[in-house]
Amino acid sequence: MRIDLLITELEPGGAERCCVALAIFAQQRNHSVRVISLGKRPDSSLDALVRQLESQNVPVHFLDATPRTPPWTVRRRLLALLDVSRPEVAQGFLWHANWIGASAYHKLSVPFCAGVRVTEPRRWRAWFSRSWIRKSRKIVCVSHDVAQWCHRFEGAPMEKLIVIPNGIEPIDVTQPVADPRSSPKDRVLLFVGRLVEQKGIDGLIRCVPRLLQALPEHRVVILGDGPLMETVKKRRDGLSSADRDRISILGRVENVLGWMRHSEILLHPARYEGMSNAVLEAMAQGLAVAAFDVDGMQELLGEQSGAQTVPKEDWEAWMKLVIRLGSQDELRNRLGSANRNRAETLFRLQDQLAKYFNVWTSSIDASR
Repeated sequence: MRIDLLITELEPGGAERCCVALAIFAQQRNHSVRVISLGKRPDSSLDALVRQLESQNVPVHFLDATPRTPPWTVRRRLLALLDVSRPEVAQGFLWHANWIGASAYHKLSVPFCAGVRVTEPRRWRAWFSRSWIRKSRKIVCVSHDVAQWCHRFEGAPMEKLIVIPNGIEPIDVTQPVADPRSSPKDRVLLFVGRLVEQKGIDGLIRCVPRLLQALPEHRVVILGDGPLMETVKKRRDGLSSADRDRISILGRVENVLGWMRHSEILLHPARYEGMSNAVLEAMAQGLAVAAFDVDGMQELLGEQSGAQTVPKEDWEAWMKLVIRLGSQDELRNRLGSANRNRAETLFRLQDQLAKYFNVWTSSIDASR
């Protein structure tokens, strides 16, 4: 099978990691696959996914788009690439890739499958989405919540919607992982994600003083980068010296799983999601989670979601949840164990990646 995987960019992120894992999975099964990024090659500090693809001899193409590049110019560049080599099927990841990809591949009668990973609150995007939905053969959603959202707000026909959750490689928690903490006595409340309003980092940093007061043995560690980095740092720097010393803002780090292994709770107050990779990775490491009940969260946490989520934007309830989990070792450990078992049983990466091939095969057969 000749497969194109089209994505907006290739800096590290949940959708990007899924795209790369899928490309390598296909390559190892002797399919002809290439990855096409609408954007430029990331800087050397952010090109780990590109290097991973290149190490597996997966062809990677960059269309060099910037935020100022007109969409018709990006489409023209993609069509020029397709004129040289045309696949049997294409899979898109993220909104811009869906928009450009559906138009270009549809023009050449190549079946295009879109990918939707988040419930997008910007309703103008939902209106524009209707154009690429019409031209897409199937629409892969990461959760049933996302599929229902696509149907309700974007007008996607239910027969086009396919749910393929995120997946994770099995983790042997008996194997030691480097401990990144400055002291093994540190009890860590961990945030992992982009520093943007969607992930709730602005609300989290406002809650930190009360959390630290209620949990005097804990400290907060924030991993990730984004446009709110300086805002978060200024908020931290405005606290008392005692509180400042218990908040670490580390930016992007290599050893995220090491931090997860040696933390107690994942703080995940995202305002909207589709199915959080950070939560899934934390579950696989046996962490309890403190989150808002946003799209995809109940599908991830299952029967234990009620003990680990509160209504969206209820910050008072969220703080009480964090304090309860931080104060009750037995409850936290029980939830962490249940989370790990659920991740290992229901969200194995290989199982999820294999489902894409069923979607592509049916799309190719339908086009003949």
